[in-house]
Amino acid sequence: MFAYKYYYLGIFSLLVVGLVLSLAVIPSEKEVALMELKDRHFQKAFDKYLAMVQSGDLSPGSVIPLERIYLQAGDVDAAILLMEKYLKKYPDYMDVRLELARLYRYAQRMDDYVRAMEIVHEARPTKETWSELIAMYYFLGDFPKVRVALHELVGTQPEKAQPQDFVQLAYLLAREERPNEAFRVLQHLLNSGKPYDVNAVLMAVSLALDAGDGAAAYRMAGKYVSDHESAENILVFGALFDEKHQVQLEADFLEPYVQEKVYVSELLLPYIGALLELEREKEALAYLNERLEDGTLPDIAVPLIVRLALNRQEIVPLEILMQKKSLTSLSEMLVGRLAHMGLVLQVPSFMRKLKENLGTIYLEEHPVVTAMLDYAIDGGQNPSKLRKIAEKKDLQDDLKIMLAHMLHASGHKEGISRLLASVSIIDILQVFYGDQLADLFLELGEGEPMFRKIQEVGGTIRPGDETDIAHAWAVLAAGLGKEDVLLPWLHQGNVSINTLETLQYIAVKYHQSKLAYTLSALLYERDPAPLHALFYAEALMQQGKYDDAMGLLDKVGKPTEENEYVFLTALSGLARKQGNHTIAKFDERIDQLIKDIVSRGDLGETKKRELAYIVLDAGYKAKAEEMFWELAEKAPPDSSDVEQIVYMWGTLPGQKNVKWLESRFKGAKSSKERALWLRHMNNAGQAEMVVRLAGDIDKLSDGETDAYMEALTQIHDTKRLTGILKKELVKEKNPERLMKMALLALEEQLDDVATAESALETILEHRPDDMNVHRALGRLAYSAGKYTKAKVHLERYLQNTQGDYLSNYYVGEIYANERDEDKATRYFQRAAEQLAALPAKDIDARWTEASLLFRLKQIDKSIDLFRELLEKNPGNKNIRADYADVLIQAGKYKQAEEILKQ
Repeated sequence: MFAYKYYYLGIFSLLVVGLVLSLAVIPSEKEVALMELKDRHFQKAFDKYLAMVQSGDLSPGSVIPLERIYLQAGDVDAAILLMEKYLKKYPDYMDVRLELARLYRYAQRMDDYVRAMEIVHEARPTKETWSELIAMYYFLGDFPKVRVALHELVGTQPEKAQPQDFVQLAYLLAREERPNEAFRVLQHLLNSGKPYDVNAVLMAVSLALDAGDGAAAYRMAGKYVSDHESAENILVFGALFDEKHQVQLEADFLEPYVQEKVYVSELLLPYIGALLELEREKEALAYLNERLEDGTLPDIAVPLIVRLALNRQEIVPLEILMQKKSLTSLSEMLVGRLAHMGLVLQVPSFMRKLKENLGTIYLEEHPVVTAMLDYAIDGGQNPSKLRKIAEKKDLQDDLKIMLAHMLHASGHKEGISRLLASVSIIDILQVFYGDQLADLFLELGEGEPMFRKIQEVGGTIRPGDETDIAHAWAVLAAGLGKEDVLLPWLHQGNVSINTLETLQYIAVKYHQSKLAYTLSALLYERDPAPLHALFYAEALMQQGKYDDAMGLLDKVGKPTEENEYVFLTALSGLARKQGNHTIAKFDERIDQLIKDIVSRGDLGETKKRELAYIVLDAGYKAKAEEMFWELAEKAPPDSSDVEQIVYMWGTLPGQKNVKWLESRFKGAKSSKERALWLRHMNNAGQAEMVVRLAGDIDKLSDGETDAYMEALTQIHDTKRLTGILKKELVKEKNPERLMKMALLALEEQLDDVATAESALETILEHRPDDMNVHRALGRLAYSAGKYTKAKVHLERYLQNTQGDYLSNYYVGEIYANERDEDKATRYFQRAAEQLAALPAKDIDARWTEASLLFRLKQIDKSIDLFRELLEKNPGNKNIRADYADVLIQAGKYKQAEEILKQ
């Protein structure tokens, strides 16, 4: 029994084990689905996993594979729905939510993606989720959330924050106008020991500047650059100071690095730019000169030195520059400006050096500026060549402007408006500026056309607009007295005080008294400063409102150091207007004012001189002479004060003053000083004393000889003058002095004309294009009756210039004698026009005018003028003879006979 029992028990056990083993070997539904998935039987796997999920199986083993099948099939939306269904049942499974966030991003559902990431981040914040959320907030433009996220990161977990996180947070706080908080965030970064780049420091410096803490900004920038010194870092902070309008800080920051000369080529231009913006031109030029001297000046800075020297009208820096560098890289415009400066300063030797530096090739390639340089060397005497160049059709506009500028500077204004007619106003304003352009055309009498042209180009000038073109328009309006357009422009716009001052000055200059009064009143109303009160007082006087002007001066009270000279001018002007019956009360006040000014211990010679001129202009000659005497008493002979006091004495200086001149002469330390004192004696009418003192000198210098000859001329000692002139003309080699003496021989009509003629011809050998020599030789030949020679030289002179009335008259007479009436009339008419333009005419000019009237067939006017001349100069036999000749040619023989008998 027991044997069978154990037998059956063993069989059962085997069956159980076999069943268990068979169950273990049979795959489950999930395993079958997974096998199908691995065997890439996606449809079968999909069907099985979907069936499991639909039956309620939301375990990861069912959901995750199904999600992958969805993604493999490209059905992202189905995958999202599956994961959302899962998370409803298991909301705390963050890995699944992170996977869902990934799906949202695939589907471009960014708002859902952000919300999912926010839930994940809240549950388990990491550096990665911080970064991802912040990046998405930026992407969606949700800056408040970026700021909150960064604030939380930096504030609660600064060890996890990157340097860029601090910078971004500071940027957002600044964007929300919370600069102090932004600055604290950056300070935290800078003090944290974390590595940071230049952008963090730049933002901190910028915030400090916005808060007005320039010192902190300077310290931070300096510290960073000292730790990371490079030209690039220095420049970037300098540029930030400049951008924030902290030019002084920019200059201070750049200066030590520039002075070390390590970064000269990189930092020079911004450094100089800062100095110029601070109006420290002198320092800028000095620094550039230092770099030029030590050889570290980059070539790019050469135009900069030229511009600065031009602005300051200084020759010396340019002469140094020409010794070290070639100027051939300069633009035509800059060379033209140099020519303009040379013309204004009258420095022909400098202009010659400039031409030499530029070289033949440059000059040949730039004929216009070459002509400008020659014009400057010639002192602006011969504008015809410039005008001829100006007529070229292909001439560039900027060169037209420069030519006009040079013609204007030399006083040859004819043709300027025609030259500028085709040039845009905007381009012209680059050289002439608004004030200068308007003033130029007002002087030319062409203000009205230019005013209309500016209106056409500028359109409607907005009230208060202070651009160059608007400024030119307003200045023209002031000079033309256009109250109807100017005043509304002023009242509706808030123009600067400087503009009002300019307009008031222009209105006064061009005699627009009514407008000047209105502008002065407006200026005083806008800014009742004492100086403006004085302008207003002047305007009141112009309107005859003397009591009001006096009341205003009383209101100003005691003048300040800044306006005392204007005050004195106004007060003295008022005194003259009031007349002699009230002059006493002004005398007392003016005298007290002068005493107050003079009593100041800090009054330098310049201000004393200015005061003396104002006192003189006010009519107080004795007081002015006393003041000039104080300045001149111990001054050198070339002083303007000595010149002025001698001028005030006239030709009757008084015994005391004559003795002073002689004493100063005897105390002179050189022949140059002695020559100057002799010249002053001549000007004071003491020619005999000059002859006496010069006669005691063993060997006269050229200057002493010139003064001696001038004295001989004054006392009409032609015998001694002829002797010394002949001697000097023979030995002299200097063209300028030869010319001077030859002209003296000509003017004094000395007997030895041949010597003077020979001297002039010697000059002509060295300077064949010197028009002044041709003019002098022509006149000399005409006076000697050598008409053919006179015609050659005078016509050469008149071909290159309009000449003078006498030269034109002489050539006209020569052609009249040759019976060429057309040419004669042309020269006579030009001479008549030039005579008419003279502000005053001496006896010689009137005499020539009378002859011209006859030549131009105005017989009666000629006879009337000769009659007047003879009445005033009855002893002049030459006038009498010419008068009689005119009467004879007019057929009035009886009258001619009576004139000759007298």
